Amino acid sequence: MAKELSELIADLAHDELPFSEIHLVEGAPIALKLPGGLRDLDDEGAISRGQIETFLEHVLPGWKQTLAARHAIDCAVELPSETRLQVNVHRANAGQSLRMVMRRIPRDPLTLKDTGLPPFLPRLLLESGKGLVIVTGSTGAGKTTTLFAALRHIMEQREAPPHIITIEEPIEYVLRRPRGVVTQREVGVDTASFSQGLRESLRQGPDVIMVGEVRDRDTADTMLRAAESGHLVLATVHSSSAEGVISKIVSLFHPDEQAQSRHVLKNVLIAVVCQVLLPKLQRDGFALAAEILINSPQVARAIEDPARLSTLREFMRRSEDKQSRLLNDVLVDLVRGKRVSRSDALLATYDRQDLLPALDRAAVERDDAAR
Repeated sequence: MAKELSELIADLAHDELPFSEIHLVEGAPIALKLPGGLRDLDDEGAISRGQIETFLEHVLPGWKQTLAARHAIDCAVELPSETRLQVNVHRANAGQSLRMVMRRIPRDPLTLKDTGLPPFLPRLLLESGKGLVIVTGSTGAGKTTTLFAALRHIMEQREAPPHIITIEEPIEYVLRRPRGVVTQREVGVDTASFSQGLRESLRQGPDVIMVGEVRDRDTADTMLRAAESGHLVLATVHSSSAEGVISKIVSLFHPDEQAQSRHVLKNVLIAVVCQVLLPKLQRDGFALAAEILINSPQVARAIEDPARLSTLREFMRRSEDKQSRLLNDVLVDLVRGKRVSRSDALLATYDRQDLLPALDRAAVERDDAAR
Protein backbone atom coordinates (compact mmCIF):
# COMPACT_ATOMS: atom_id res chain seq x y z
CA MET A 1 0.00 0.00 0.00
CA ALA A 2 1.53 3.28 -1.18
CA LYS A 3 0.13 5.40 1.63
CA GLU A 4 -0.02 4.83 5.35
CA LEU A 5 -3.46 3.54 6.30
CA SER A 6 -4.20 6.55 8.50
CA GLU A 7 -3.39 8.92 5.62
CA LEU A 8 -5.51 6.92 3.21
CA ILE A 9 -8.48 6.87 5.60
CA ALA A 10 -8.16 10.64 6.12
CA ASP A 11 -8.15 11.15 2.33
CA LEU A 12 -11.22 8.93 1.95
CA ALA A 13 -13.05 10.83 4.68
CA HIS A 14 -12.73 13.99 2.60
CA ASP A 15 -13.57 12.28 -0.70
CA GLU A 16 -16.75 13.34 -2.51
CA LEU A 17 -17.75 9.75 -3.27
CA PRO A 18 -21.23 9.20 -1.71
CA PHE A 19 -20.27 6.28 0.51
CA SER A 20 -21.71 5.71 3.97
CA GLU A 21 -19.12 3.29 5.43
CA ILE A 22 -15.49 2.24 5.13
CA HIS A 23 -14.85 -1.47 5.78
CA LEU A 24 -11.43 -2.84 6.76
CA VAL A 25 -10.96 -6.61 6.77
CA GLU A 26 -7.47 -8.04 7.12
CA GLY A 27 -6.40 -9.82 3.97
CA ALA A 28 -8.87 -7.92 1.76
CA PRO A 29 -8.93 -4.50 0.04
CA ILE A 30 -10.59 -1.51 1.66
CA ALA A 31 -14.30 -1.59 0.79
CA LEU A 32 -16.66 1.38 0.54
CA LYS A 33 -20.41 1.05 1.05
CA LEU A 34 -21.83 3.07 -1.84
CA PRO A 35 -25.50 3.53 -2.83
CA GLY A 36 -25.05 0.65 -5.29
CA GLY A 37 -23.46 -1.67 -2.70
CA LEU A 38 -19.94 -2.44 -1.49
CA ARG A 39 -16.99 -1.60 -3.77
CA ASP A 40 -13.42 -2.78 -3.21
CA LEU A 41 -10.55 -0.33 -3.69
CA ASP A 42 -8.45 -2.88 -5.53
CA ASP A 43 -5.78 -0.35 -6.49
CA GLU A 44 -4.70 -0.08 -2.87
CA GLY A 45 -4.18 -3.81 -2.43
CA ALA A 46 -5.10 -6.00 0.52
CA ILE A 47 -4.95 -4.67 4.09
CA SER A 48 -2.73 -6.60 6.49
CA ARG A 49 -3.44 -7.20 10.15
CA GLY A 50 -0.32 -5.21 11.00
CA GLN A 51 -1.62 -2.19 9.12
CA ILE A 52 -4.93 -2.29 10.97
CA GLU A 53 -3.16 -2.68 14.32
CA THR A 54 -0.80 0.24 13.57
CA PHE A 55 -3.76 2.41 12.62
CA LEU A 56 -5.58 1.46 15.83
CA GLU A 57 -2.52 2.25 17.96
CA HIS A 58 -2.51 5.68 16.31
CA VAL A 59 -6.18 6.53 16.89
CA LEU A 60 -7.07 4.31 19.89
CA PRO A 61 -4.14 3.72 22.25
CA GLY A 62 -4.86 0.74 24.49
CA TRP A 63 -7.32 -0.74 22.01
CA LYS A 64 -6.13 -4.33 22.59
CA GLN A 65 -7.07 -4.30 26.27
CA THR A 66 -10.40 -2.62 25.52
CA LEU A 67 -11.24 -5.12 22.78
CA ALA A 68 -10.30 -8.07 25.03
CA ALA A 69 -12.58 -6.75 27.78
CA ARG A 70 -15.57 -5.71 25.66
CA HIS A 71 -15.23 -7.98 22.57
CA ALA A 72 -16.05 -4.92 20.40
CA ILE A 73 -15.23 -1.22 20.48
CA ASP A 74 -17.69 1.45 19.36
CA CYS A 75 -16.42 5.01 19.60
CA ALA A 76 -15.68 8.23 17.73
CA VAL A 77 -12.11 9.16 16.84
CA GLU A 78 -10.37 12.28 15.55
CA LEU A 79 -7.72 12.21 12.84
CA PRO A 80 -5.23 15.08 12.49
CA SER A 81 -6.84 16.32 9.25
CA GLU A 82 -9.96 17.53 11.08
CA THR A 83 -11.57 14.19 10.30
CA ARG A 84 -14.04 12.62 12.71
CA LEU A 85 -15.11 8.99 12.35
CA GLN A 86 -17.41 6.66 14.19
CA VAL A 87 -15.43 3.44 14.50
CA ASN A 88 -16.49 -0.11 15.32
CA VAL A 89 -13.67 -2.61 15.94
CA HIS A 90 -14.44 -6.32 16.29
CA ARG A 91 -13.07 -9.79 15.72
CA ALA A 92 -14.60 -12.52 13.58
CA ASN A 93 -13.95 -16.13 12.56
CA ALA A 94 -13.45 -17.33 16.14
CA GLY A 95 -11.16 -14.41 16.92
CA GLN A 96 -8.85 -14.99 13.95
CA SER A 97 -9.86 -11.96 11.89
CA LEU A 98 -9.62 -8.29 12.89
CA ARG A 99 -12.17 -5.97 11.30
CA MET A 100 -13.28 -2.33 11.37
CA VAL A 101 -16.29 -0.40 10.10
CA MET A 102 -16.06 3.40 10.00
CA ARG A 103 -18.58 6.15 9.22
CA ARG A 104 -17.76 9.74 8.38
CA ILE A 105 -19.07 12.36 10.80
CA PRO A 106 -19.30 15.86 9.31
CA ARG A 107 -17.74 18.64 11.36
CA ASP A 108 -21.15 20.32 11.61
CA PRO A 109 -24.63 18.76 11.52
CA LEU A 110 -26.78 19.24 8.45
CA THR A 111 -29.50 21.85 8.48
CA LEU A 112 -33.03 20.49 8.77
CA LYS A 113 -33.69 21.75 5.26
CA ASP A 114 -30.77 19.71 3.91
CA THR A 115 -32.05 16.48 5.48
CA GLY A 116 -35.03 16.40 3.14
CA LEU A 117 -37.58 16.33 5.97
CA PRO A 118 -40.88 18.22 5.53
CA PRO A 119 -40.61 22.02 5.95
CA PHE A 120 -43.17 22.16 8.77
CA LEU A 121 -40.89 20.25 11.16
CA PRO A 122 -38.49 23.18 11.85
CA ARG A 123 -41.44 25.38 12.78
CA LEU A 124 -42.87 22.64 14.99
CA LEU A 125 -39.59 22.35 16.90
CA LEU A 126 -39.43 26.08 17.56
CA GLU A 127 -43.06 26.24 18.64
CA SER A 128 -42.67 23.32 21.08
CA GLY A 129 -41.15 24.39 24.37
CA LYS A 130 -41.80 20.98 25.90
CA GLY A 131 -42.84 17.51 24.84
CA LEU A 132 -41.38 14.51 23.03
CA VAL A 133 -40.12 14.03 19.48
CA ILE A 134 -39.09 10.48 18.55
CA VAL A 135 -36.95 9.54 15.56
CA THR A 136 -36.94 5.89 14.57
CA GLY A 137 -35.64 3.67 11.80
CA SER A 138 -33.09 0.96 11.19
CA THR A 139 -29.36 1.25 11.80
CA GLY A 140 -27.86 3.55 9.19
CA ALA A 141 -31.15 5.36 8.46
CA GLY A 142 -29.75 8.73 9.50
CA LYS A 143 -31.49 9.03 12.88
CA THR A 144 -28.51 10.74 14.53
CA THR A 145 -28.16 13.10 11.57
CA THR A 146 -31.81 14.12 11.95
CA LEU A 147 -31.51 14.61 15.71
CA PHE A 148 -28.47 16.84 15.41
CA ALA A 149 -30.02 18.80 12.56
CA ALA A 150 -32.93 19.45 14.92
CA LEU A 151 -30.59 20.48 17.75
CA ARG A 152 -28.68 22.79 15.43
CA HIS A 153 -31.95 24.41 14.34
CA ILE A 154 -33.09 24.93 17.93
CA MET A 155 -29.70 26.29 18.98
CA GLU A 156 -29.51 28.74 16.08
CA GLN A 157 -33.14 29.81 15.77
CA ARG A 158 -34.80 29.69 19.19
CA GLU A 159 -35.36 33.22 20.48
CA ALA A 160 -34.07 32.42 23.97
CA PRO A 161 -30.65 30.66 23.79
CA PRO A 162 -31.17 27.15 25.21
CA HIS A 163 -29.19 24.77 27.40
CA ILE A 164 -28.97 21.52 25.42
CA ILE A 165 -27.89 18.24 27.03
CA THR A 166 -27.18 15.17 24.91
CA ILE A 167 -26.71 11.61 26.19
CA GLU A 168 -24.96 9.49 23.57
CA GLU A 169 -23.09 6.24 23.02
CA PRO A 170 -20.71 7.33 21.61
CA ILE A 171 -20.64 11.10 21.04
CA GLU A 172 -20.69 11.51 17.25
CA TYR A 173 -21.25 15.08 16.15
CA VAL A 174 -19.62 17.78 18.26
CA LEU A 175 -22.11 20.62 18.61
CA ARG A 176 -20.44 23.97 18.27
CA ARG A 177 -21.90 26.70 20.42
CA PRO A 178 -23.08 29.81 18.59
CA ARG A 179 -25.72 30.48 21.26
CA GLY A 180 -26.68 28.98 24.58
CA VAL A 181 -24.90 26.14 26.37
CA VAL A 182 -24.25 22.62 25.08
CA THR A 183 -23.43 19.68 27.38
CA GLN A 184 -22.63 16.41 25.58
CA ARG A 185 -22.31 13.33 27.80
CA GLU A 186 -21.08 9.92 26.69
CA VAL A 187 -22.44 6.72 28.21
CA GLY A 188 -19.63 4.75 29.81
CA VAL A 189 -17.44 7.85 30.15
CA ASP A 190 -19.49 10.73 31.56
CA THR A 191 -22.40 8.68 32.90
CA ALA A 192 -23.07 5.01 33.57
CA SER A 193 -26.12 4.51 31.32
CA PHE A 194 -28.76 6.28 29.27
CA SER A 195 -31.24 6.09 32.14
CA GLN A 196 -28.79 7.43 34.73
CA GLY A 197 -27.58 10.16 32.38
CA LEU A 198 -31.16 11.20 31.74
CA ARG A 199 -31.99 11.29 35.47
CA GLU A 200 -28.86 13.33 36.14
CA SER A 201 -29.69 15.76 33.34
CA LEU A 202 -32.93 16.76 35.04
CA ARG A 203 -30.85 18.33 37.83
CA GLN A 204 -28.59 20.20 35.40
CA GLY A 205 -31.01 22.87 34.18
CA PRO A 206 -31.63 21.76 30.56
CA ASP A 207 -34.15 23.22 28.15
CA VAL A 208 -33.64 20.50 25.54
CA ILE A 209 -32.51 16.89 26.13
CA MET A 210 -31.41 14.47 23.43
CA VAL A 211 -31.36 10.75 24.29
CA GLY A 212 -29.32 8.63 21.89
CA GLU A 213 -31.35 5.46 22.46
CA VAL A 214 -34.32 4.41 24.58
CA ARG A 215 -34.11 0.66 25.13
CA ASP A 216 -35.24 -0.07 28.70
CA ARG A 217 -38.01 0.73 31.13
CA ASP A 218 -36.04 3.17 33.30
CA THR A 219 -34.93 5.28 30.34
CA ALA A 220 -38.45 5.31 28.88
CA ASP A 221 -39.97 6.31 32.24
CA THR A 222 -37.48 9.14 32.81
CA MET A 223 -37.92 10.31 29.20
CA LEU A 224 -41.69 10.62 29.69
CA ARG A 225 -41.28 12.40 33.02
CA ALA A 226 -38.77 14.82 31.51
CA ALA A 227 -41.14 15.67 28.65
CA GLU A 228 -44.02 15.99 31.11
CA SER A 229 -42.11 18.32 33.43
CA GLY A 230 -41.40 21.06 30.89
CA HIS A 231 -38.45 19.89 28.77
CA LEU A 232 -38.26 19.31 25.04
CA VAL A 233 -36.94 15.76 24.64
CA LEU A 234 -35.61 14.31 21.38
CA ALA A 235 -34.98 10.57 21.37
CA THR A 236 -34.44 7.54 19.17
CA VAL A 237 -36.34 4.27 19.57
CA HIS A 238 -35.70 1.27 17.35
CA SER A 239 -38.83 0.43 15.36
CA SER A 240 -39.81 0.07 11.73
CA SER A 241 -42.91 2.28 11.82
CA ALA A 242 -44.49 5.20 13.65
CA GLU A 243 -47.22 2.95 14.99
CA GLY A 244 -44.57 0.48 16.15
CA VAL A 245 -42.85 3.20 18.19
CA ILE A 246 -45.94 3.60 20.37
CA SER A 247 -46.15 -0.14 21.01
CA LYS A 248 -42.40 -0.38 21.63
CA ILE A 249 -42.36 2.34 24.29
CA VAL A 250 -45.40 0.95 26.08
CA SER A 251 -43.98 -2.59 25.97
CA LEU A 252 -40.94 -1.46 27.98
CA PHE A 253 -43.17 -0.95 31.02
CA HIS A 254 -44.58 -3.60 33.35
CA PRO A 255 -48.14 -4.62 32.42
CA ASP A 256 -49.62 -2.83 35.43
CA GLU A 257 -47.79 0.39 34.38
CA GLN A 258 -48.78 0.40 30.74
CA ALA A 259 -52.08 2.25 31.07
CA GLN A 260 -50.33 5.10 32.89
CA SER A 261 -47.47 5.17 30.36
CA ARG A 262 -50.00 5.43 27.53
CA HIS A 263 -51.73 8.31 29.31
CA VAL A 264 -48.49 10.24 29.73
CA LEU A 265 -47.29 9.45 26.21
CA LYS A 266 -50.47 10.73 24.58
CA ASN A 267 -50.11 14.00 26.49
CA VAL A 268 -46.41 14.65 25.79
CA LEU A 269 -45.88 13.27 22.28
CA ILE A 270 -45.31 15.92 19.61
CA ALA A 271 -44.27 13.82 16.63
CA VAL A 272 -42.76 10.55 15.45
CA VAL A 273 -40.40 10.51 12.45
CA CYS A 274 -39.74 7.04 11.02
CA GLN A 275 -37.09 7.26 8.32
CA VAL A 276 -35.21 5.15 5.80
CA LEU A 277 -32.38 6.00 3.39
CA LEU A 278 -32.58 4.66 -0.16
CA PRO A 279 -30.04 4.77 -2.99
CA LYS A 280 -30.94 7.44 -5.53
CA LEU A 281 -31.87 6.18 -8.97
CA GLN A 282 -28.56 7.39 -10.44
CA ARG A 283 -26.62 5.86 -7.54
CA ASP A 284 -25.02 9.24 -6.80
CA GLY A 285 -26.27 9.51 -3.22
CA PHE A 286 -29.11 8.64 -0.90
CA ALA A 287 -32.71 9.83 -0.68
CA LEU A 288 -34.59 10.16 2.60
CA ALA A 289 -38.11 8.80 2.97
CA ALA A 290 -39.82 9.69 6.24
CA GLU A 291 -43.08 8.48 7.73
CA ILE A 292 -44.48 11.30 9.88
CA LEU A 293 -47.00 11.05 12.71
CA ILE A 294 -48.06 14.34 14.33
CA ASN A 295 -49.96 14.09 17.59
CA SER A 296 -53.55 15.32 17.55
CA PRO A 297 -56.71 14.55 19.58
CA GLN A 298 -57.45 11.59 17.29
CA VAL A 299 -53.90 10.26 17.58
CA ALA A 300 -53.92 10.79 21.36
CA ARG A 301 -57.09 8.68 21.69
CA ALA A 302 -55.45 5.90 19.67
CA ILE A 303 -52.35 5.99 21.87
CA GLU A 304 -54.37 5.67 25.08
CA ASP A 305 -56.66 2.92 23.79
CA PRO A 306 -54.77 -0.18 22.53
CA ALA A 307 -57.83 -1.22 20.52
CA ARG A 308 -57.57 1.97 18.47
CA LEU A 309 -53.82 1.86 17.81
CA SER A 310 -54.29 0.21 14.42
CA THR A 311 -56.31 3.24 13.26
CA LEU A 312 -53.11 5.33 13.16
CA ARG A 313 -52.09 3.92 9.80
CA GLU A 314 -55.37 4.94 8.19
CA PHE A 315 -55.07 8.37 9.82
CA MET A 316 -51.64 8.82 8.24
CA ARG A 317 -52.88 7.47 4.90
CA ARG A 318 -55.64 10.10 4.77
CA SER A 319 -53.25 12.79 6.06
CA GLU A 320 -56.19 14.55 7.67
CA ASP A 321 -53.86 17.01 9.41
CA LYS A 322 -51.99 17.70 6.11
CA GLN A 323 -48.73 16.71 7.86
CA SER A 324 -48.84 13.05 8.88
CA ARG A 325 -47.87 10.62 6.09
CA LEU A 326 -47.35 6.90 5.66
CA LEU A 327 -43.93 5.72 4.57
CA ASN A 328 -45.41 3.91 1.56
CA ASP A 329 -47.01 7.12 0.26
CA VAL A 330 -43.62 8.85 0.41
CA LEU A 331 -41.97 5.89 -1.35
CA VAL A 332 -44.57 5.99 -4.14
CA ASP A 333 -43.86 9.70 -4.65
CA LEU A 334 -40.10 9.02 -4.83
CA VAL A 335 -40.59 6.27 -7.43
CA ARG A 336 -43.07 8.39 -9.40
CA GLY A 337 -40.61 11.27 -9.39
CA LYS A 338 -37.83 8.95 -10.63
CA ARG A 339 -35.70 9.63 -7.61
CA VAL A 340 -35.49 5.99 -6.45
CA SER A 341 -36.12 2.64 -8.12
CA ARG A 342 -39.18 0.47 -7.58
CA SER A 343 -37.00 -2.39 -6.32
CA ASP A 344 -35.24 -0.19 -3.75
CA ALA A 345 -38.58 1.16 -2.53
CA LEU A 346 -39.82 -2.40 -2.02
CA LEU A 347 -36.68 -3.22 -0.04
CA ALA A 348 -37.18 -0.14 2.15
CA THR A 349 -40.83 -0.60 3.10
CA TYR A 350 -42.10 -2.37 6.20
CA ASP A 351 -45.35 -3.27 4.36
CA ARG A 352 -44.53 -4.72 0.96
CA GLN A 353 -48.06 -6.03 0.37
CA ASP A 354 -49.48 -2.52 0.71
CA LEU A 355 -46.77 -0.89 -1.42
CA LEU A 356 -46.96 -3.27 -4.40
CA PRO A 357 -50.48 -2.29 -5.57
CA ALA A 358 -49.75 1.39 -4.84
CA LEU A 359 -46.71 1.26 -7.12
CA ASP A 360 -48.74 -0.55 -9.78
CA ARG A 361 -51.43 2.14 -9.65
CA ALA A 362 -48.79 4.86 -9.94
CA ALA A 363 -47.29 3.11 -12.99
CA VAL A 364 -50.72 2.92 -14.67
CA GLU A 365 -51.36 6.60 -13.96
CA ARG A 366 -47.97 7.47 -15.43
CA ASP A 367 -48.64 5.44 -18.59
CA ASP A 368 -52.12 6.98 -19.01
CA ALA A 369 -50.68 10.47 -18.66
CA ALA A 370 -48.05 9.69 -21.30
CA ARG A 371 -50.66 8.68 -23.89
